[in-house]
Amino acid sequence: MEEDIRKQFPQLQIHQDLVYLDSAATTLKPQSVIDSISKFYTHGYATTSRAVYSASMKATEKMEASRMAVKEFLNAQKVEEIIFTQGTTHSINMVAYAYGRKHIAKGDEILITEMEHHANILPWQQLCKEVGATLKFAVIGDNFELDMEDFKKKLSSKTKLVAITQMSNIFGSINPIKEIAKLAHSYGAVCLVDGAQSTAHFSINVQELDVDFFCFSGHKIYGPTGIGVLYGKYHLLEEMDPFVTGGDTVDKVTKSDSIYYSPPKKFEAGTPHIAGVIGLKAAIDFLKQQDRGKLLEKKLSLLNTLANKLQSKNSIELYNSFPLKTPILTFYSKKIHPLDLATLLDIKQIYFRTGKLCSHLSMYHAKRDSLIRLSLGMYNNQEDIDAFLNAFNALL
Repeated sequence: MEEDIRKQFPQLQIHQDLVYLDSAATTLKPQSVIDSISKFYTHGYATTSRAVYSASMKATEKMEASRMAVKEFLNAQKVEEIIFTQGTTHSINMVAYAYGRKHIAKGDEILITEMEHHANILPWQQLCKEVGATLKFAVIGDNFELDMEDFKKKLSSKTKLVAITQMSNIFGSINPIKEIAKLAHSYGAVCLVDGAQSTAHFSINVQELDVDFFCFSGHKIYGPTGIGVLYGKYHLLEEMDPFVTGGDTVDKVTKSDSIYYSPPKKFEAGTPHIAGVIGLKAAIDFLKQQDRGKLLEKKLSLLNTLANKLQSKNSIELYNSFPLKTPILTFYSKKIHPLDLATLLDIKQIYFRTGKLCSHLSMYHAKRDSLIRLSLGMYNNQEDIDAFLNAFNALL
């Protein structure tokens, strides 16, 4: 199975010495996704929703088939609850602008955590500054997981929104989203989940989780860049104002006012990223063909083995709870700076992420200015782990 999967990723076939350990940042693309985009641009390119000629109507059908595929992928109640965006960052900003500015006011509170990616911090900081609300942070525990007791203490009747990652992009921690959403709702708050890291590895059921908003990016689930999804409960989307205004969002325009379409159209201004939407469906179809449970077990086995070897070295500090629950391993070496390691291993075509990892608050908790992060995709194997470890050991 392992080699069959690797053969579906042309970049690994063309560059056979490539060791790609940065899937948490972005995943490589299978041939089926590449082909879906190429076929659209080569054989059936046209705009959507604006013309009656056959190519346009077929492109529109493909785009709406993709929306239905996402609806089923997330188990949303309605297809109209699926909005196409540029990615997770765009989705969160959309909620901050279109929901937040309407429902959050001076004296209100928004609760997030110290482990959030900047994409789930900055929009709420900006909103709080504008409306006079307070942004509160639940802390990270000593085991690099969310301190749920602290989270519960910081919830109150003033909390209007909880925004939280399902899976930390640094520590790989998994947050109990169903419990968190229930707690948020008990105080009358809505719950937004950043699913950028989790969606590639776990099945997502938004109705079971009972979250109000869920966001993810196509490029992190083996799909194209520039395309993402915002799921929102329909009654919330219906009352929100558009985030970006423009073509194909309105039913009627006059000099004095405009009447906007119902969701999702009122949130998808301008010519959409049609090829990206089509590629997203191909990525979802590709994921659905895999045994994701077995693939996750394989990734965790590989990284836990590596973690045990690293842990035996006095010069290594690991920043995960064990055993690993997600295929992210983050560590620091006292003998070689992360930037130096990444630069030297780049020569050997071993790719991984270093730095502050777009989560400065997590870095403050780790008490480091830079870390080394290895993150696995379904295409990684034991040879990748061995190549990294041998190259790393040779530098110590």
